[in-house]
Amino acid sequence: MPYQNHVNLGFARGVSLPDPAGLLEGTGKKARHVKLRTAEDVDNLAVRELLEAGSR
Repeated sequence: MPYQNHVNLGFARGVSLPDPAGLLEGTGKKARHVKLRTAEDVDNLAVRELLEAGSR
């Protein structure tokens, strides 16, 4: 979801994903999101690992 200063990358089952870097935010029962504030955030290895874990 785009916002003025960041983009939220949502994970429908975010509570079940490993997140050693502590990137996931949110308080829902299942969903979590990561805020991407810069283009460089897209290249973050921890974000890539979340994407890979979320696609399993």
